[in-house]
Formats: sequence, structure tokens, C-alpha cells
Amino acid sequence: MRISKRRVKMMLGENFRELRTARGMALKDVAKGVASVATVSKFENGVTDLAAGKVTALLKNMGVSFREFASLSDQSTGHAGSFLFKAVAAYRNDDQPQMREIVLEQMDQYHKTRSEIDFNDMMSAAGLYCDISGEILVSDKDLAQLMEKLRTISEWNENEIILFGNAMTLLPDNHIFMFARDLLAHLDQIKSWNMSLYRDGWSAVLNAVDTLMQHEVSYCPVLLRLCNAEEVPITISIILFRRRFLTLCYNELTEPSAANRQKIIDLLAILQFNGSTKLWGRYRRSTLNLVGNIFEDDEAK
Repeated sequence: MRISKRRVKMMLGENFRELRTARGMALKDVAKGVASVATVSKFENGVTDLAAGKVTALLKNMGVSFREFASLSDQSTGHAGSFLFKAVAAYRNDDQPQMREIVLEQMDQYHKTRSEIDFNDMMSAAGLYCDISGEILVSDKDLAQLMEKLRTISEWNENEIILFGNAMTLLPDNHIFMFARDLLAHLDQIKSWNMSLYRDGWSAVLNAVDTLMQHEVSYCPVLLRLCNAEEVPITISIILFRRRFLTLCYNELTEPSAANRQKIIDLLAILQFNGSTKLWGRYRRSTLNLVGNIFEDDEAK
């Protein structure tokens, strides 16, 4: 069943008002520096639309990420038939045929609508598929549009970080480095208003380090050095853990030694000791991809 545009407009406004009131914030505080109180009120009542950039800025005033707002507004996000659910499930299961089908379906969707949301979904799915298959399904024109979109980012928000994090495998190495460095430079600013987005930003940057390391290009040590120069709150232990892991892997690639290999094994043992079996398995497979088999047994679990 299709929902009318008017109903969608009303739902967005209602969900926005629900978030605002739940945080005990007045309209004037949320609207400050973004729009008039009257405009925000009309948006909440489904009378008028607001551009995505305006909505993101209003959410920022509330300390809410666009993803959180989208999850509340899109009742199908977690449904087994939704695009997001299918794409992530297929990627995590390394299901290349299913992932390829998802990309082709989304390509068809975007070429019908030409909407920014469908473009982002298409490129995210295409990037995830490329990561597990090595095949680029989108056109050179779409790739050029992706690079231009990322190149002209003035502020890293939820949509931009997700798009870069998912689609970076479609980009040339110099662009991966350039965008990751720019995002890294904005992380402290992001941390000041949204810690969840800050973690996502770090994940995207470290994904870039991982990708460049696999390509064995000169950009990797530069980006890794910039990452290690940044202070990360001790409370975000998984980012600190992964940064340490990637540093050890790079050391093993450039100056292999038994002592360094043991450090990697010991680091992964922390995950196993704490019962993080799935996470341990992912890091073990990542070790194999980056530096080869350094474990006593012959096969990764």
C-alpha cells in the first residue's frame, strides 16, 4: 500500500515533534540559527516541507542524528523486506548473488526516480557488493557523480558518512585518502554534538585505512599516522582496539617479526577471552586478508 505524500509529510512532522518534546526542548531552541519558529511549527504540523539539510541542522540542535530520526520515521527500516535489512544481511553473509540482485534492483529504482536518497542507497549497495566481489556494477557516470558529491561536502553528517563508509571501495585510492583525511579533520567537531555519529565517522576512517592497506599504497601510512595522532575517548574502546590492530598489521607488513605477530595474536585473544566470538572471528579474517596466516592452525574459523 502506497502512502500519500501528504501523509508522509505529516508523519515526518509528528515524529520530529515527538523527538523534540521527549527532550523537553522549546521550538525556539531547536529552530535557533536554522529556521524561524513559525517554519518549524508548520513542519511539525505537516503544513510545509523542509529540505534535508535544514532537517539535519534542526536535529543537530537536538543532539539527534539523521539516522535516528529516519529510523523513527521509516517503519520498514528493520523489516526483513526492507532495502537496508536485505543489503546488510547479504553483505554480512557474503552472499554475492543476493547482494548483486539487490544492487541491480536499486539501480533500476534510482534510474526511475533520480532521487538523492535512491542514489545514496544504490552507491552504498554497489560499494558493499564491490567489497565482497571486486566487481563494479555502476556506470562511470554514476562514479563521477559519487566523487563530485563527496568532494563538495561542506559538513559531514549522517548521510555523507554512511555513503562514504559503504561506497569507498568504488573510489580510486587517492580519493579514499582525501575524503578520509577530511572526515578525520572534522571528527572533533562531530563529537561535540553526536557521539554515535562520531563513532560512525571513526569506523569509516578506519575502513579507509584497511582498504588502502590491502591495496598496499603509500597513502596508508600517512592516513594511519594521522589517525594515531588523534585522541580518542577511552570509553570508545572498540575504536581504540581497531586502531591498534591496524597499526600492528601495518607494522607486520612493513617490518615483519615474530614479536609483532604475537602482539596481533594477543590482541585478538582479548576478544576471545571476553566472549566476543563473532567479533573475534571478523578480526581473525581481517588478519588473514591483511597480513596472511599468522596463526598456529591452518584455517580461520
